[in-house]
Amino acid sequence: MSSVSQIYFNKKCDQVTLEDIQKLIDENLTENYTLDYKAFTKKPQYGKYGKVISSFLNTNGGLLVIGVSEKDHKYPDKITWGTISRETLVQNLYNTIDPWSSDIGIKPIENPEDENERIFVVDVPKSKNPPYMANGVYYYRNVFESVPMTHSQVKAVFNETYLSKENILNYIIEPLYNDLCIILESNENRDYMSADVHSSILTKHRYLYTQIPSELKTKIDSFYHLIRTRKNLWYDLRNKYHECMRNNLFDKLEGVIIFEENINTTDALSVNVRFYENYRRISCSANLFECIIEQEEPIDNASRVFNHSNVEVIEYKLQLREGYQTIEPAIFEEIWHGIQSCIYESEIYTNWKDTYLSIIVLGQKLRILLEQY
Repeated sequence: MSSVSQIYFNKKCDQVTLEDIQKLIDENLTENYTLDYKAFTKKPQYGKYGKVISSFLNTNGGLLVIGVSEKDHKYPDKITWGTISRETLVQNLYNTIDPWSSDIGIKPIENPEDENERIFVVDVPKSKNPPYMANGVYYYRNVFESVPMTHSQVKAVFNETYLSKENILNYIIEPLYNDLCIILESNENRDYMSADVHSSILTKHRYLYTQIPSELKTKIDSFYHLIRTRKNLWYDLRNKYHECMRNNLFDKLEGVIIFEENINTTDALSVNVRFYENYRRISCSANLFECIIEQEEPIDNASRVFNHSNVEVIEYKLQLREGYQTIEPAIFEEIWHGIQSCIYESEIYTNWKDTYLSIIVLGQKLRILLEQY
C-alpha cells in the first residue's frame, strides 16, 4: 500500500517527525487535493476529521494533519496541541467513518515540552473499495475542500467497485483458490508443485492483483514464494544425490569393474563413471532418487528402492547387478546406506522438509481466506 507521507516527507507515516510538520508550516504549503490541516479545539471535531478522511478515501488519498491551524482557509498557520490519545482518536474516527479502512495510518507526534500534548499525522491511501461515508454522508475531494457526492457520483463509484470486485473474483481469487486446492491435495503425494498460476496472474492481471487486501496479498505472495523455494531446493537435493552417488558408489568402485566388458558404454542407463553425464542415465538415477526422498521414513535397505515398480528403476537395478556382480551384497548395501545418509543428514534435505510443512500450514490458512473473500 502506497504512503501519501512519501510524497510530502519522503518517508513513511510512522517516521514523520515534528520537524517535518514545522517544515510544512515554514514553507507555507497550501492545502490541496491531497493535503488538509485541522486545528485542535477544546472539543475535538471528529466529524470534520472523518469528513476529510472519507473524501481522501473516495478520491486519490491524502494527508491530514490534526493539530495545525489554518489561515485564509488554506494556508498552515501554527501548531495547536491537543491532549487526546491515539486510541481515543482512532475509536472516534472508527465510529464516524463507515466502513472503516484498516489502511489508514495514524502517527502521534508528542510535544517535546509536554508529554501529555500531541498532534497527529493521518495518512490516507486511495481506497480500492470505495465509497466511504462520514456522519452518513459520502464525500469527495475538490481541490481545497471535501464536498458531498451527488447521487449519480455515489452510484458510479458503487458500480465501478462492484465490477472491480467481480473481476478480482473471476481473474484472481477463483484461479488461485483452484490452484491452491490442487497443490494441497496433490502435494500430500508430492506430485504437483508449481507457481505458474501465480506468475500468470502477475503478468496478465497485475492491476487487479494490487487491489486485493494487502494482508491477503502478502499471504498469497508468501505461499508462492515457498513453492518456488521448495522447487529450487528439490533441484539442489537432486544435485546432492548425484554428488553422493559419485562419492559413495562410483568413486569407491571405480577400477573394480571392467566397464567395457560388463556394460555397454552407449547404453542409455550406463553406470560407467566416464559417461556419468549421459542424460537418460541421470534421468534413471533421478527416479531412484525420488524413490528415496518420497518415503515417509528413511529406507532401510536398497531392495526397497530396487523393488519400486518404476520400469526404469527396475532396468537400472538389472544394470547395476550386471555391472557390479563381483561385489558382495553386503558391501553394496553398505555403500547404499552411505548414499542415503549423505542425503538425509544434509541441510538441504532438512530445509526441503521444513518448507513442505510450511506450505501445508500456510496453504490451509490461505484456503480459508480465499473461501471467505
